[in-house]
Amino acid sequence: MEVFNLYIAGAMSGIPHTTYKPRRNNIKNKLENYYNNNSNSYPYILYVTDPSDYYNYDNQVHKSEKEVMNFELNRVRHSNLIVVDFYESYSLGTMTELTVAHEHRIPIIGINDRENVLHPWQIEMCERIFNSIDDAVMYIGEFYLS
Repeated sequence: MEVFNLYIAGAMSGIPHTTYKPRRNNIKNKLENYYNNNSNSYPYILYVTDPSDYYNYDNQVHKSEKEVMNFELNRVRHSNLIVVDFYESYSLGTMTELTVAHEHRIPIIGINDRENVLHPWQIEMCERIFNSIDDAVMYIGEFYLS
């Protein structure tokens, strides 16, 4: 069975770990629950990468920002789908992840449940942008996993 690699993008620097980590866990858990409840009909094994499981700015285990950048962009390049949380829309790291995904023709699904103002390129790089995590998860399940 093939693996479907999904990457969760979104700002981490400048936002408390206690804010972004629960949001990412919520997205990841809902995707995994949706997949597990419907996995008999899916031709994939779902693998969700949340880069904050490996690196974060509150508990720095990395030696350089280059290490973090290379790890995250490598995961982006090897993903089948990117889910970006636009909780904070002014992140250069997130914009870089989206650009790399866009250049590799990897679909991007946005979540903008705070209705932040987005740059036009952020909007154009996304296949769709949802105002709720639940709506994004349903769409991903129906259109990308099945």
